[in-house]
Amino acid sequence: MPKKGLIGAGAVSLFNALLLTVQARFTLGVLFLYLLAALLLGWGAWYAPLKKLCEKGPFRWLKYAFFGGAGSVLALMLFLFFAGRPTATGGERAIIVPGAAVRGEEVSATLERRLEAAYALWAENPGALLVVSGGQGPGAGAPEGVIMARWLRAKGVPAQQILTEDRATSTEENFRFAAKLLEEAGVSPHEPVVYVTNRFHCYRCGLWAQEAGFTQAAAQPASLPLEMILPCYLREGAAVAYYWAFHSLFSL
Repeated sequence: MPKKGLIGAGAVSLFNALLLTVQARFTLGVLFLYLLAALLLGWGAWYAPLKKLCEKGPFRWLKYAFFGGAGSVLALMLFLFFAGRPTATGGERAIIVPGAAVRGEEVSATLERRLEAAYALWAENPGALLVVSGGQGPGAGAPEGVIMARWLRAKGVPAQQILTEDRATSTEENFRFAAKLLEEAGVSPHEPVVYVTNRFHCYRCGLWAQEAGFTQAAAQPASLPLEMILPCYLREGAAVAYYWAFHSLFSL
């Protein structure tokens, strides 16, 4: 990549990260965005000496390592995008919405996109139960599940159609606890359900849904605010890589 391209990409990444930080939306994904910006800007600033260094025998591996790593990250992000295709049929017994960040008593833009997509799905299939799952995180005035249920009731969803889970602290627990709530409500994990989350998150939700015993779990991807696309995909890429490297390995 030419020097100007590196500096331009680094500047855009830095602006994106600073914007989210100023808006008090700092996450692990934003930290990854800062690291990406530093890498791109540093490479652009020292482009000539680094290029010369990487042409020498002992240091050629640096160039290959960088491009190999960058290519792997890009490939993983594309994989997550295409793995998040919709598979819902519209006749599922339950709609599961895993939690995301809330600020005070308000849902974040990312979580609101999930809830809007879940409500639209429920409006087409009002007999389905809505399961909202999420515990209380930093800066939250109440558990995510409680705030999500409140949002849905304000949209007109009857309280008896909403199952609220307020203890989960991970995607794994979202599905494990949701399965228990649904069984108590008379819905077997072998019946069709659909999980609604942002597209980047669908692949890992599918993995944990299977782990929780759901045998007919479909996906309904929600949109994502433009400024959250890069940090969310970077963070999720790290989470999926961790799952593949550790959970899958230890499950053998």
